Amino acid sequence: MRIALCLCGLAGGKTDKIFGGQMWDGKTGLVYPVSDYRLGHQHYQEHILAHNDVDVFIHTWNPELQADLEKTYKPKGGIYEEQIMFDKAMRGGHSGDPSYPDGIVSKKHITISKWYSIQKCIELKKRHEQENDFTYDCVMVSRFDLAWLVDVRFDQFDMQYFYASNWCVMKLPNGLGLRHENWYHEGWHKNDKAELAQLQHTHTGYPNTPHYKALADYWFFSNSTAMDQFGTLHDNIRQYLGRIPPSNHELAYYHLKESGLLDKLRFTFHIHDDCHLTRHVYTDWRDKK
Repeated sequence: MRIALCLCGLAGGKTDKIFGGQMWDGKTGLVYPVSDYRLGHQHYQEHILAHNDVDVFIHTWNPELQADLEKTYKPKGGIYEEQIMFDKAMRGGHSGDPSYPDGIVSKKHITISKWYSIQKCIELKKRHEQENDFTYDCVMVSRFDLAWLVDVRFDQFDMQYFYASNWCVMKLPNGLGLRHENWYHEGWHKNDKAELAQLQHTHTGYPNTPHYKALADYWFFSNSTAMDQFGTLHDNIRQYLGRIPPSNHELAYYHLKESGLLDKLRFTFHIHDDCHLTRHVYTDWRDKK
């Protein structure tokens, strides 16, 4: 079974989410460096690359890391370019997120940047298929700063379906949910069974209620044709942002619905136990001021 792993977005460096970074915390207003791609690679190597026949494709906004990324991942194809400032072309439409420094502009920029990167990476994959006259059995789109904590064996999945992660919220007895980073840095992942029994493992986002129609967006995978179709979200993003907020979670759901893939959607793996962002595993945000 041949797998394509499409890694997209920022791979490292010190920036903030206004300009395409991934470390802006809208709830606290704090900005941190982007997680080093090498942390993510350790987890990809142990839990995905070691167990599957994988070709890697890369699109990143860190051209200065090209040599390092190619040495580490040995991709079949890659695009390493300076960040495009999408916000200049995307003013107007749905209102933005006031928790971001300049509201609508930065939020739209981050959103468009993500889907552009995904599209370009999937196009690299498709070009490789065409040039070599074959089709991948499975294509995963993901990000550099993901920490897989369990093995992923793609041959255990039916690729007629489109897979996304369960969007998990661990709730305390008082009904409040643990923030993702606190799962590690308050030690909940190491607690004994009696303590863990205090928590209620719930799911949010589509199709759970009450919540908005949105998906966890760390990764997605399916057959090659379905992922080609999913990659066209960027082609429709101007139209979509006239209807819904600049939210990657909501856009992922909306594009599946608009492209006829929603009935193929299935959920697997869990945020916290199975996969998490490296910044939540390795960086203790509680010390940041």
